[in-house]
Formats: sequence, C-alpha cells, structure tokens
Amino acid sequence: MIEHEGQVGSAEAYSDSFCRPGGSELIGILGMQVKREYRRNGYGFALLSAVIRHCRGAGFNSVGLSVFKSNTAARSLYKKLGFTWVEDLPPCKLPCGTAEQPIKMRLAL
Repeated sequence: MIEHEGQVGSAEAYSDSFCRPGGSELIGILGMQVKREYRRNGYGFALLSAVIRHCRGAGFNSVGLSVFKSNTAARSLYKKLGFTWVEDLPPCKLPCGTAEQPIKMRLAL
C-alpha cells in the first residue's frame, strides 16, 4: 500500500448502464487520472488495482476503458494489469487542435 497525504489522483468504475441506455450492468467503465507530478511512482498501479478489486466484488464480469494511442505510459500500465486492446475508436480532435486516436481496452474479470 502506498501512503500519501493529499490527493494524488482518482479512479472509479461505474456500470456501463449508468450513462447509456441498453448498457450492461456487468461491465464496469473505468475513469482514472493521476496528477502529473505523481506519475511513475506506483500510484496509478495502486489505484487501478483497488478499482479492479472493487469491480470483482461488485460482480462486474469485465472493465472497459478508452485511452489515446499516444498515451503509451497509461497503455503500458493497463497491459501490465491484464487489459487488452479491443478496437480503435474514431479519431478525434482535441480542443487544442491536436488529432488523437482513441482505443478501447478491456479486462475480463
């Protein structure tokens, strides 16, 4: 367990049905972020591990997420914990004008 005073980031998983009609109650959708100054210190691994444990306990059969293909550090973390590529999503343009390629990943529980 990593201890730290103050917030280093956050992670959550909510049911796929929470925000889209017809979504599954058994699929968790991951949202996660770690403050830039705390990255590469194990906090992301600890946060994600805790969310995965929670999802198993909540009865989800998988956890899905979207991540930009260019975010190699996050993709590496997800792969380390067993997430696999599912599909490329349609390219998008960020408000700053940068073009990005999001991908979908999933972890079977």
